[in-house]
Amino acid sequence: MMVDEDGEHTKIIPSGADEEDQWRNSEDFATLVVTSKEGSDKVDCPKADIENEVVKAFRQVVERPEHLVVNCWRSVREVAFLFGGNLTREALLTNPKTPMLNIEQLKVMADFFISQLIRSRHPGAFELTASGFQLFCEILLEAKDYEDVSQWPEQWLSVVIADLTDFTITEIITDTGRLPRKYLQDAALCATRRSAGLPFFVQALLVALHKTDRMGDLLNRTVNALLAEVNRGADATTVPSACKEQDNLTAAERRLHAMNVLKTLVRDATIGPLMGTHLELILICAFQGLDSYYWMIRNAGLMLYSTMMERIFGVNRTRDCESKKNRMAASVFFTKFPGLRSFLLKALKESINELNSPTIGKTKLFSLLNLLKRLLPPIQQATTDGTMVQAFVPLVFRCAGAADIRIRLLGAKALVALLQPSCLP
Repeated sequence: MMVDEDGEHTKIIPSGADEEDQWRNSEDFATLVVTSKEGSDKVDCPKADIENEVVKAFRQVVERPEHLVVNCWRSVREVAFLFGGNLTREALLTNPKTPMLNIEQLKVMADFFISQLIRSRHPGAFELTASGFQLFCEILLEAKDYEDVSQWPEQWLSVVIADLTDFTITEIITDTGRLPRKYLQDAALCATRRSAGLPFFVQALLVALHKTDRMGDLLNRTVNALLAEVNRGADATTVPSACKEQDNLTAAERRLHAMNVLKTLVRDATIGPLMGTHLELILICAFQGLDSYYWMIRNAGLMLYSTMMERIFGVNRTRDCESKKNRMAASVFFTKFPGLRSFLLKALKESINELNSPTIGKTKLFSLLNLLKRLLPPIQQATTDGTMVQAFVPLVFRCAGAADIRIRLLGAKALVALLQPSCLP
């Protein structure tokens, strides 16, 4: 925000302004600061030095608009709720033939939301902006008779997913539908802060599409594209040729962003229950992420694994994490996820073979044992439950020889879940 010399007129510098315009505005504001009478009386330094320092400071703000957001994220929140609230709904939907908002005004609103969610790094800003963005998209989707605005949300989703994974989930036919590219090509996605606002951007679009019955097959195509990106290889360094905007990202960073988006979708109360057919593959991706050479992938895999445990077994309702309310019979578990039994056996063998070596594989072993202890013990060894888990018993027994006491404790708890009660002392 800029203030004129008379102190009465203000001017806001939008985050999406051209670099030259932002620089010119910052120069003008710096000139106002250094030439003010009050500032001149208190400073003994040469005027040129003061100008250089102030201009340098404002250049940093211009190059990093998140500095502004960090200090006024509450204002960003209020603007987001204003754009996505009843005011916009009434202006656009009360009289669809002659709405009070024109296309250019809607583009400005969309530009605000997209710039904040893709560029912002402040959690308070992009999390609350996502709520307003979801409401804004619902309004656009309901305006079916107003030009092509109802097609914008699914095209925004397609642009972001195509840029990240090289898979196009729907055709992009409007200029406004390509709006996210404006911000994807200017700066790299945030590899820290759990990909910042990118997962919330995808989540808000899918929730809005679902609530307005416009989802169709978009969720399946989106999740399949993300899973394909995750499975391209943990430590690959080649970049898909069709990824134009974020071509400076390595395959590991793309995998990181895809895992963070999947975690947000699984955790969401609206989208999570719709992803039942994908949970098995997502859980396998989480385990595979724990073997990665990169710490950021292992960290993302662990967070995805934690989210999957809550989605499959439910949130712990008591302090006792081994409550029966958060456990499942082996027959039920492996019926819901038939491909997991062979994968878990193979992963457990690989992890136990490196039991006494100081490798990063111990995190994976912890996760495998933690999953097995969530199973309910079989009543009899000859039952379906007993047959399914029998192959795990000798492998878990080997954990008793681990040097790490935490592995021995977790192995003992997993063994209790795998053996019938009559076999226990």
